[in-house]
Amino acid sequence: GREREAVQAWKRLLNGRNQTVEAEIQLASLLVRYDLLDEARLALNCAGERVKTAERRYQIGALLVQLNELESATRHFEHILTMSEPERAVGKNTGLIGRATTPRSQRTSPSDTHRLRRPKELVRKIQSPSQSPAGRPWMPTNFADAQAGALTQLFRIAKQLGQLDAFVEAIKANAGLKPYDLKALEKLAQVYILTNNRDDAVRAINRLVALSPNDYTYLRVQLNYVLQKDLDYETANNYIDRLSVFTMETRLWDSCRLARTLHYQGKREDAKR
Repeated sequence: GREREAVQAWKRLLNGRNQTVEAEIQLASLLVRYDLLDEARLALNCAGERVKTAERRYQIGALLVQLNELESATRHFEHILTMSEPERAVGKNTGLIGRATTPRSQRTSPSDTHRLRRPKELVRKIQSPSQSPAGRPWMPTNFADAQAGALTQLFRIAKQLGQLDAFVEAIKANAGLKPYDLKALEKLAQVYILTNNRDDAVRAINRLVALSPNDYTYLRVQLNYVLQKDLDYETANNYIDRLSVFTMETRLWDSCRLARTLHYQGKREDAKR
């Protein structure tokens, strides 16, 4: 029953220091919790004018969604998708042909193979905060997760407003304008995965592999789709040949997956080969 006293105490604390964006977001979160919505909007507007990082901007957008300020939230999430990864985290560009431009890091580590599916994985976490630790809303801890979360939020907002088709078409049109831009094409693949559009997702991933043939993320996702259909020896062998640039452990692991799939499909001679 002393919510306003708590908020006023927090405001006094902020006024006595150099007010940071993080503190303004925390104040807004407190205001939302206590249903002081007009003040929460004001605090979020102030934070939005000064926010620099994708992670903090995501927090602002997520709080605006809670306030049903979907138009303002959309602007923040769209801005996150246009941001460049901080310099200190950008890796070397590898595996490009033609005029392709690199998204995030193009590492060939298996640990990064979930990034195309990350927005899809976040749907449940974002829409069901009760399933997260301590029942708190999911929040990103790094740039990549902020971008994945922003795309998931835009997908949810478009679905809620009955604008999902337009949302997908906009992402598709953007990728069409940038045929050598891996980041734009990754986003398209992520949207197709979000919307369970398998055929178009496969086509987008095949384009990614063609542009960046030595990127393990793309090859691994492509393999996951290959394993879901009727596999033949030529397809399996072609995939194994393309693994030659990776470590022996990686080649062995994926070769075993292919052989196992052939075996389960009754093609035992092909599996032995």
